[in-house]
Amino acid sequence: MVLLDKKSTLVVFGYGPQGRAQALNLRDSGWNPFIYLRPQSQHLTQAQKDGFTILTDPILASQKAKIAFILIDDFAHENFYHEFLHKHLPHGAILVFSHGFSVHFKKIVPRADCDVILVAPKGPAKTLREHYKIKPFLFAIGVAQDASQQAFSYAKQLAFDLGATEESLIHTDFKEETITDIYSEQVTLCGVVPAILESATQNLIEAGYNPQMAWHECVRELEFILKLIQEEGFEGMRQRISQMAKVGGQLRAQEVMTAEFKQQLKDILVDIESGAFLEKISQLKK
Repeated sequence: MVLLDKKSTLVVFGYGPQGRAQALNLRDSGWNPFIYLRPQSQHLTQAQKDGFTILTDPILASQKAKIAFILIDDFAHENFYHEFLHKHLPHGAILVFSHGFSVHFKKIVPRADCDVILVAPKGPAKTLREHYKIKPFLFAIGVAQDASQQAFSYAKQLAFDLGATEESLIHTDFKEETITDIYSEQVTLCGVVPAILESATQNLIEAGYNPQMAWHECVRELEFILKLIQEEGFEGMRQRISQMAKVGGQLRAQEVMTAEFKQQLKDILVDIESGAFLEKISQLKK
């Protein structure tokens, strides 16, 4: 595997939760990252406390960035890339993304001389930082553009430096990471499933039951079920719960998971794959 020189200038653009966790992990792995932030950024004080060199001029930051970690908000990628990075990145720069959204949906079209790689931690920034030096963290890596003919090696090295091991890597591409990530966010992680948990909890509270009990039964115990699913699979989980839970759960799932609802879940996937969901999100943001 061809390795990057850790003396190369690496700039982390953005210092939100992922920006901070990744910058700290990279520094602990021997890199000396610069941090780009707007002068009025709410994260400026934290980055200074953490001891990083801050760049507030986007042109200077772009000119320095032999390796550019693009960790600003996804919706800001398009304007920032075309206004600064496209014009000012050094020849042969490496663009590193933690999510494939802006590349897959062609919000940005990187210069042909640049490597464009995906190094995506599959979990929250807090956990990424906590796992560093303790246990491997799951990463998805891929290549969208291989100008150097070494881009995949670079993606692996940077994932290792962020906390992955060979066994904790998922080899993927920008499309697969983008679609699966957005679908899981909108359906299971941040959308439909949390809405079900919230509604179920509220139903018990409105019926006069103790809010603490309602929260524990509907939300807290989900941690234990998810652990069983991770360790044993869906059917293994069902074999390790009570008969009341198993039979009752199957009954209610059949009632809720109608053919119409299952089709809605498929329609959401089609909506995401086509990019049509972007218009709906843009309307909600207004």
